[in-house]
Amino acid sequence: MALKRTGPIKRKKPLTAAQHLTRRIVKNNRVKVTAAERNARKTVRSRSGGICEICGHAQATNFGHRKNRSQGGQWSASNGLDLCGSGTTGCHGHATVNPALARSRGWAVLSTDDPAEMPVFLAGRGWVFLLDDGSTTAQETAA
Repeated sequence: MALKRTGPIKRKKPLTAAQHLTRRIVKNNRVKVTAAERNARKTVRSRSGGICEICGHAQATNFGHRKNRSQGGQWSASNGLDLCGSGTTGCHGHATVNPALARSRGWAVLSTDDPAEMPVFLAGRGWVFLLDDGSTTAQETAA
């Protein structure tokens, strides 16, 4: 059985001037997606192949900042991981609620650190450095 399309919502009373103004303010205050954000998301997704970089088996759905935006973290491939879940679920949530583990694995870095200079443990790749062009370089191990 096909669904029947409904028309626009019919109002009993027209919107007041204040309601129009409120809707306009909300619409204008939406966060704009910058070119840097778009580029970082695309580069990180290309690097991960759409698979979570922490667990290595779930579909990645979220960009996770290693250095939080509130701490001065930038939209760059070296500062981002492609993760499953959200900030409260999946690997993204696991890294968020376990900050000591996340820092020990490089999934999160301190506000004073440069993410490009901090190694990270990625599923299937081991310890690597993330580069802003979307590639990785292996961390040199001590002999």
